[in-house]
Amino acid sequence: VLALGITIWVNYRLTRAELLEQASSRAMEEVRDSANQLDDLVSRIAMLPKSIATLQQSYGRNPNPQMEQYIRELLNQTPKEDVYGLYIAYEDMDWKNPGSCIALHRKTWPALTPVEYDYHDARQEWYNGPKSSRATFFTEPYFDKGSSNISMVSITTPIFDQDSHLIGVAGADLALDQIVAI
Repeated sequence: VLALGITIWVNYRLTRAELLEQASSRAMEEVRDSANQLDDLVSRIAMLPKSIATLQQSYGRNPNPQMEQYIRELLNQTPKEDVYGLYIAYEDMDWKNPGSCIALHRKTWPALTPVEYDYHDARQEWYNGPKSSRATFFTEPYFDKGSSNISMVSITTPIFDQDSHLIGVAGADLALDQIVAI
C-alpha cells in the first residue's frame, strides 16, 4: 500500500508539473502572438507620420499647399480601427494662424480638427517629444479631452530640412481601444 501510495504521489507530481509547463508554454505563445500583432500595428501606424514628413521635406521649409489633401487621402485609406487621426504642425508658424497645424480626426471628418492651444508649449509631449529626441516618439497614453474625448497614444516624428532646421512634427493618433482589442 505504501509503495502504491508513493507511486501515485510521484505520478501526480510529474503529471502536474507537465500540465503546468504546457499551460505556461501556451500562455507564452499567446503573449508572443499578441506582442507581434501590436508591433505590426504600431509599425504600420508609424509609417504614416514618416510619409507626411517625407512629403513635407521634399517641399522644403514652407508649408506644402498639397498637405491637407495628402493627409485627407492617407486617413481615408487607413482602416478606421487603426488610426484615429493624422496631422502636421509647423514650427515657424504661430499656432493661431490657419494652416499652422493641419489635423484630421475621425470625429470631425471630413472637416479639419481645430487645434485650440499652443502646441509649441513644453507640456505638449506629442510635439516636443520628437523635437527633443530628433526621432520618432511615442507619447504616454492620455485622454484627449475636448477634441476627441478618447484615450490614445500619439506616434509623432520630427521633420527636418536638409540643413537640420526643424520644419515641424507629423503625427498619427492611435485609440487605446485598438490596443486593448489586441
